[in-house]
Amino acid sequence: MKEIIKAEEPEFSLLWDNAEKALGNGFISTANEKGIANYERLLSLLPEKSDSLEQRRARVMSKWLAKLPYTRKALIERLGTLCGGDFSLDCRFEEYTLKVLVHFRQYNDFLEVKKLLREMLPANIYYVVSNSVGIDMEGCARVYSSVALSGKHKRITVNVKR
Repeated sequence: MKEIIKAEEPEFSLLWDNAEKALGNGFISTANEKGIANYERLLSLLPEKSDSLEQRRARVMSKWLAKLPYTRKALIERLGTLCGGDFSLDCRFEEYTLKVLVHFRQYNDFLEVKKLLREMLPANIYYVVSNSVGIDMEGCARVYSSVALSGKHKRITVNVKR
């Protein structure tokens, strides 16, 4: 009996591991590569080759939580999901303008914010999205860069401060 149990043990371990993976893939926040790929297929999302698992999870979560009608609160929640809370918003809806400042190191994340705004905002809202990344180098200058995109206008600025 001991030998039979010892022979069956690897099979039961494999079964439990697969059960844990299946449970983890049932939730976006704990899904592995295969699980996120299933969510992406379900939501018709195409991942970029350079995306990390966390970036893919954030994109899936943002799309999953999309619900109409879009409100300011919903916009803030979706931006919070994509940006991890590291963004600022200047809403002037009476003037039909919106300014968003994010702090991403990867350009694909910045593009996701741009896609989100294009999807959620009404066509009569003029918006500017800026990405500001601070780089601290010991004993060197501090460099800030930002990109502002709205419509066909693009502006890239680099500020160097001591």
